[in-house]
Amino acid sequence: MTITSKYILTVFVILFSSQSIFSQEPDPYLVLEKIEARLEIIQDYQVDLTIELDVDFINMPVKHAVMYYKQPSKVRIKSDDFLLLPKKGFDFSLRELLNEDYSAVFVGTEVINNKNHYLIKVIPLEKRSKLVLANLWISEEELQIMKLENYTKKRGSYIIDFTYAYEYIDLPSRMLITFEVEDFHFPVKFMGKGVEVDKEKLKEEGPKTGSVIFFFTDYVLNPGLEESVFDDAVEER
Repeated sequence: MTITSKYILTVFVILFSSQSIFSQEPDPYLVLEKIEARLEIIQDYQVDLTIELDVDFINMPVKHAVMYYKQPSKVRIKSDDFLLLPKKGFDFSLRELLNEDYSAVFVGTEVINNKNHYLIKVIPLEKRSKLVLANLWISEEELQIMKLENYTKKRGSYIIDFTYAYEYIDLPSRMLITFEVEDFHFPVKFMGKGVEVDKEKLKEEGPKTGSVIFFFTDYVLNPGLEESVFDDAVEER
């Protein structure tokens, strides 16, 4: 995969200029604007997905797919094996959120994996927003969102943990989404071959949590995807 010198230079300039921001308590609006500017460099991309579901009463083999993304929030997933994926995580677009009216508050600093992170609370002010509240943990050094906690109007809350392994690319190599099972509908018949449901565990009382892990490999950045690629949200190949 090749990355243009323009992209590298832009990221360098943003990182260099950010040092003065963090010499004192950061302005949350300025931090978010800098992250948004870096994300806007990537207008669209294609990436291979590996998906692992961890829900106590569902046994699902590892799945594979190809995902297409285009700013600000268009997503399409193609797979040989399934029709639907948990949309949590994919339906959150920082750029889409920041294009709306919102309130941002710098809450404080937390240490995650021996690195300093800034916790910023974002409250959408638009009535049509899907979110009620978003907490973002942003790495001080890289200016990357490492953890995201979303509270939605209709689907409860969920947490996303991000791992980045590609230099100069603000796109994850791994994404772990943790959620409350009762807030989530599992369309088992659309989840592909080899999926089994333990009905006895499903009937058990008490809160249940689940998670889904996405591994991202072989990014193709800014390929100039046509609008026709996104005619359907999900397609079986």
